[in-house]
Amino acid sequence: MRICKPFMLASCVLWASLQITALPVPPLLQTDDWKSKLTSEERSAVSKPDSPNDRIKTYVRLTESRLRSARDHATREDYVAVDEEIKAYFALISDAGQFTKASVPKRDKAHKTLETSLRDQLRTLESLQREVTVSHVELIQKTIKLANQIRRQSINLLLGDEGILSEKEQ
Repeated sequence: MRICKPFMLASCVLWASLQITALPVPPLLQTDDWKSKLTSEERSAVSKPDSPNDRIKTYVRLTESRLRSARDHATREDYVAVDEEIKAYFALISDAGQFTKASVPKRDKAHKTLETSLRDQLRTLESLQREVTVSHVELIQKTIKLANQIRRQSINLLLGDEGILSEKEQ
């Protein structure tokens, strides 16, 4: 019976802490307001008429900046600010994915640039997911899912008609 008491005490403390610190779940990013998450400098930087690879490099630079900022906010435990940075990151990679799909020809170097940067950024997102509270994880998980989809799309466009990755092959 002595062995049960520490486990019972630990489970009661855990349950009580979850009841006390439960925060409201942040709303997920709606499709209508994703561009409003970008600053005017970000919008003007990505709309400059550059080559596709230069434009993707701009997206990469901006997304890396947003992830660094989110990391900084997470270390200070400012999770609302982390959510705002992740929403802006979501908007940027969503826009980059739409741009590459619609405007960049198959087998272009821009697809590889986007794919390699997303591969690195996914590691950062996954570690960030472990640093935030439970109530803020859902947004990061949705962002990881989108980043994986855009990464797969980039690989498919880079390979052209020769090899298409499906959801199962990821």
